Amino acid sequence: MRKGIFLVSLLISVFISSCKKDSSKPISSEDENAEFVNGLSSEQAEVLDGILHIDADSTDVMLEDGTILADAKRDHPDWFNGSLKNDPLDGKSPKEIKNILLLRILDRAEFLVKKDNFTTEYIDDFRPKQRGLVYAYGGKDYKNRVYPKGACNNYHVYGLDCSGFLFLILHEAGLPIQYKEAKFQAQPSYLQDALNKLSPNSGFKVEVFYNNPKIEAGDLVYWTRLPKTDKDGHKTVGSKPADHIGMALRRRDGSLAVFQSNGGNEADDCTKNVDPKRNRGPNKLDLTSIYWFDPVDSKWQSIRITAPNEPPPPPPPTYKIGDAAFGGIVFYIDPTGEHGMVRSTDAIAKSIKWDVTKQSDIQETGATDSSFGGGINNTNIIINKLGKGDYAASLCAEYSAGGFNDWWLPSIGEVILMNKTLTNGQSSLNWSSTEIPNANGSKSMAYKGNGNGHSASFKYIKANVFAVRAF
Repeated sequence: MRKGIFLVSLLISVFISSCKKDSSKPISSEDENAEFVNGLSSEQAEVLDGILHIDADSTDVMLEDGTILADAKRDHPDWFNGSLKNDPLDGKSPKEIKNILLLRILDRAEFLVKKDNFTTEYIDDFRPKQRGLVYAYGGKDYKNRVYPKGACNNYHVYGLDCSGFLFLILHEAGLPIQYKEAKFQAQPSYLQDALNKLSPNSGFKVEVFYNNPKIEAGDLVYWTRLPKTDKDGHKTVGSKPADHIGMALRRRDGSLAVFQSNGGNEADDCTKNVDPKRNRGPNKLDLTSIYWFDPVDSKWQSIRITAPNEPPPPPPPTYKIGDAAFGGIVFYIDPTGEHGMVRSTDAIAKSIKWDVTKQSDIQETGATDSSFGGGINNTNIIINKLGKGDYAASLCAEYSAGGFNDWWLPSIGEVILMNKTLTNGQSSLNWSSTEIPNANGSKSMAYKGNGNGHSASFKYIKANVFAVRAF
């Protein structure tokens, strides 16, 4: 999956160079003994591992009106000090109060994602050396070591999960708010109640936008994989929802990122959550594409604070098959007409192998998903197995047309639809990312572009490569 989040803060000058245990009372929770039922699967945690991680830098955090966090801290230090009940809100308009609130929240998020603010030495394998906070399921207090809930509870680390991270940036920014799990944080009443307590006469409203690509800096963004259904509308096996939440920010170049804490809560994740090479935990992740987990089943909502008399966001644009957009050509549109998938305008490479490993050493990678929407996971699996190189999946992951860096090698399901809906490229043999499990791992699926379907092909033969991405 590096990317924004809400926060208002009593500026806490807690530079923890050694992360010694703090004796101060932990922040109270509304339900201290709540059962943690949400969390990312190992597969989804791996997806976020592959998203661009962006270094903490307050000069690279911006509001929609162009205000840079670093400039605001330099020019208006009073905005970041003291309680929101006193200065700096006195005499300010609701829009100004909103912007100060968002700046304080983003400031606390920037503090929590900065690795050098949280370092500790190695004690043992379950209390490892840390540079930065790690992912700890159920963690909501960065000042004290926690035992993560669930499969990784033998570790004792400084860390936060996504809901703990979000709670802290809101709470430390000055909002009168209590801890709740991500699925409750995604309810507009969670933020609305806190705003009403903070400034009952300000007229702030919390609005929800479902699957709206017009995400703004300061939006809470909540992802869920909705249950899959068959053609008759019945839920299918393996449709367990997965929740994740973060806060959006605008980067100085105008692109979006999100402050969040990423990691997994399955047995396979325990060592990965504390592995510095994985860089899990509080992070700033790229949000060039909102489709982090699945271009078909991944849904999201953005929760936004609006001040009185703020104009509503413009309606999102709609697209049709064949449109040039988002760095490529549209070949799939969802029912809203607002989202879908694009294919690279032309083949990004011709006569390229699926795997450049020596023919006698070719092995299975485990990238076997043939479904529409499965290509992004396949691509990550292939690259994790083979590393970077001059082969199909790696070339797609490195592709950056239109300024987008979230392209992948399509699954066979995506290749078939791509060739059905677009005419250009149908006469060639195009690689998919779908592998065929067999005795020596030597075959994958390639589409024969003559309209007659697809067949298994040896990975060392050469075919054309088209990259795809979601919008």
